Amino acid sequence: GEILLVMIGILLALQVNNWNDRQKSLSKEREILTNVLENMKTDSASLSDVIFDNKEILKVHQNLIDYANRQISENEVGNIDLIRKSEPGQLITSINNPDLPNQLLDQELKNLILDYYLLIGWFEKARSDNNYIIEEHMRPMLARKELLNFEFEFQELGTIKDLINKSKFFEAFKDEEIKQYLFESRLKHHVLLSNAEGIAEKNTQTRKAILDYINN
Repeated sequence: GEILLVMIGILLALQVNNWNDRQKSLSKEREILTNVLENMKTDSASLSDVIFDNKEILKVHQNLIDYANRQISENEVGNIDLIRKSEPGQLITSINNPDLPNQLLDQELKNLILDYYLLIGWFEKARSDNNYIIEEHMRPMLARKELLNFEFEFQELGTIKDLINKSKFFEAFKDEEIKQYLFESRLKHHVLLSNAEGIAEKNTQTRKAILDYINN
């Protein structure tokens, strides 16, 4: 009887110790996930900007196609400065929480985060490819063909408008090289937009799952 009581006491002590350890783990996990939610909100705002910007850029690209087909006039094309716009922002969740999947206790939530991180990787590849075309080819080509308004070099960057000289641009638009760069750029913007929309949806889904997990 005494041995049985001792064994029961040991088992109870182990259970209490395990319960305390799990509570500590859950508390730490909750703190981590709370910070992750803030990072994901920032990602969501960044993605909204990317989606908006790329829709506007692709609208100009489509207008240039319509202009080339003589369906609209030069004045209806829109802000052609957008064709030289790259996407500088990065998503921060995976950067700030690289080991997050290994820190989670719930397997379903871990899988959601892994999927989200995979989509971030695809998005960053699309963003990098897009920026390469714009920064390494489109912008140098515009400068090489002297299509930029040189006088803006002496203005503050925040005040610059109409960076591309419209009259020169539409005259040079007959050049096949410009059309080739625009075509490649348009493809990259489409891929970037598609990735941004997909990860924005996953962002919303994952944040909801995290909130439900924390509340439960």
